[in-house]
Amino acid sequence: MLMDLSLYMNPCPYTISNQAPLPQVFNLFRTMGLRHLPVIRDSGIVVGIITRHDLTHERLHSILDRKKQLAREDRLRKKDTCRPTTDPRLIVNEDDDVFTRQV
Repeated sequence: MLMDLSLYMNPCPYTISNQAPLPQVFNLFRTMGLRHLPVIRDSGIVVGIITRHDLTHERLHSILDRKKQLAREDRLRKKDTCRPTTDPRLIVNEDDDVFTRQV
């Protein structure tokens, strides 16, 4: 069964670019009282949707925590590919970060 939803849809909804900074997205939600916000590319193609839930304090913290964890894991991987220095107490990785050798 098909149903015509054009009576219920908004033909000119608020949208946000996929390159928009988070404060701009948050401001749109807060000032306009939105629950959902389509995310579009420059070409106008919808690539996703942001919900009010996506901007909650807990959700943002969980995303940031996950990014920090990935960054730590990346640093540890780089630390494993370290080269020795002339000082036996120090090691240097391929990015020239210096670490104290654990003895």
